[in-house]
Amino acid sequence: MPKLTLIGLCFWLYVAQKVVSGDLYHKVGGELVLKPDRSTVTGPITSILWKHGKNKVVEWDKDFGGLDIYAAFKGRTTLNQTTGELRISGLKKTDSGVYYVEFNSKLLDRTYKLSVIKAVPKPTIAYTCNSNKTSCTLTCEGDTTDAEPVTYSWKVGEGAWEDGGKQLIVSKSDTGKSTNNYKYICKMNNDVSGEGEVSEPVGEVFGPEPSEVSVGGIVGVVVLVLVAFIIGFFVWKKMTGYTWIDILSKVSCGMCGKCYLNLTLIHILPANRVPKVIQTQHDSCTALYTQPSMHCTHASSQHRTGVLFLSHPRNLETCFNRSVCVCVCVCV
Repeated sequence: MPKLTLIGLCFWLYVAQKVVSGDLYHKVGGELVLKPDRSTVTGPITSILWKHGKNKVVEWDKDFGGLDIYAAFKGRTTLNQTTGELRISGLKKTDSGVYYVEFNSKLLDRTYKLSVIKAVPKPTIAYTCNSNKTSCTLTCEGDTTDAEPVTYSWKVGEGAWEDGGKQLIVSKSDTGKSTNNYKYICKMNNDVSGEGEVSEPVGEVFGPEPSEVSVGGIVGVVVLVLVAFIIGFFVWKKMTGYTWIDILSKVSCGMCGKCYLNLTLIHILPANRVPKVIQTQHDSCTALYTQPSMHCTHASSQHRTGVLFLSHPRNLETCFNRSVCVCVCVCV
């Protein structure tokens, strides 16, 4: 009995060796070329039979003549009757399986296990982080249907490619600073995809970095802006001759609404500086001043909501250099 058990074990080891030898991966639509070793065949070759599992692929017999190509392999299969080389083009997923060959009705030791798969797609990186943004999980995603087995590798920053799984977990360093400036890239590959497919880089997975500008620096910037504004205001005030009351009047009259009815054009006589009304048109004018001055002249006494005056004395000098001045409206 022990002897029979040993013989049985040897038999199954022999069969297993036939099945697992010569594993092959080919791309869908590609071409398969199988070259059997005929050195163990003595004498001339008179018959060749290739099988895919239990099904015949192609059969040739010198004595009976003719070459038979079977079923799904017709139109895309050739056989070299001298060497026994089998060539199948336009590979399909259903072509996967174990192939073996017989010369002169004798089964050769070597078998070929074929897997027909698709090339990997270009991957994308998706990531999720914990609520504190201290740890993130990156996932290399892509449709790998009929492309397995797929391998994954990752590149972090300027580092080298490292083999890994579909997911990569990254964390902030012990110093409290994140590797947020790093770019993360993943790559998919399988036996029919050459160098593989690489994703676009992804960065800033931890979110925006907190600003390192100090509070004192922020205050300093604010002070500088404020000082520049004040200096600019006084320069503008000196050049235009505006006073605080002018500015406040403009703001207050802007808030009290339309307090004017007419726009009056005054002709200025440079010789004696006596104003004269030359035209009055109904239109809107801008309210600028709240108080009349000694140089202002009544333009109308019939307005119930406002009174028209000439410009403020400081602006009057500019007005005298022209032939026409525009009256402005004041709130009352």
